Amino acid sequence: MKKITPDPPVLPLDAADSNNPLLDRAATDRALNYYLQNHKPVRPMGTAMLAIPHSVNSEAALAQASDLLRCAGACAN
Repeated sequence: MKKITPDPPVLPLDAADSNNPLLDRAATDRALNYYLQNHKPVRPMGTAMLAIPHSVNSEAALAQASDLLRCAGACAN
């Protein structure tokens, strides 16, 4: 009989790193700083999904977003 899925590995791939208490402490500190201090890391502008140029006023940007959402709704139906 052939198995469809293979057996899982005996040890995780990063077993050597999982026992390092310094890595656990650093991850814990990052999580606590993020959630307790309400701090979000700075995201560079180059990685932003959407950037509105300064030449476009907010009313035109909202009208464009409304049109795009209306088209998405029509496509979904």
